[in-house]
Amino acid sequence: MSDKWREIDRKKDKSSHRKSKPVFNRNQGRKSRVSKSELDKVFSSGKLGDFIKAKEEEKQIKSNSEQSLVAKVKKALRLQDTNKFLKQAEKIIKKEGPPGNFEFLERSLDLSENNLIIQILEKMKTLLQDNIRPDRTRSLNARLKMLPVKYRDPQLKDLCQAILELL
Repeated sequence: MSDKWREIDRKKDKSSHRKSKPVFNRNQGRKSRVSKSELDKVFSSGKLGDFIKAKEEEKQIKSNSEQSLVAKVKKALRLQDTNKFLKQAEKIIKKEGPPGNFEFLERSLDLSENNLIIQILEKMKTLLQDNIRPDRTRSLNARLKMLPVKYRDPQLKDLCQAILELL
């Protein structure tokens, strides 16, 4: 029975209606699999670290202070709990000033002190004037529109308006 099917397949392959032979390779599916030893090589080679470092540099965490500020900002950004993040952000901003990282600055807009919010907004304005753009502008737009309503401060309102115009 299987011989008949083989003959039929051969005839189909020789048919003039068929333009090319279907190519099937059994090892094709196996190529996408990665062994543990290959993964170990990638992790130990240092290439992965270089890739991560490049991605972190894209975040543009800059400050005139020492490098420890960058580490503090990265550590704070890893915090998922909002209250813990805000405590860390408040410490960092009071001690070092607002860093040049939009993600950090945007999350810090939930702080309760008006003067810290103004410092954050001034830093955002400076970054935008230097053509450094945030990754997510929609959420930032919404927050900047709500801040003047929340705080009712004319200086804060003017800063929010200036930043919205720069976005």
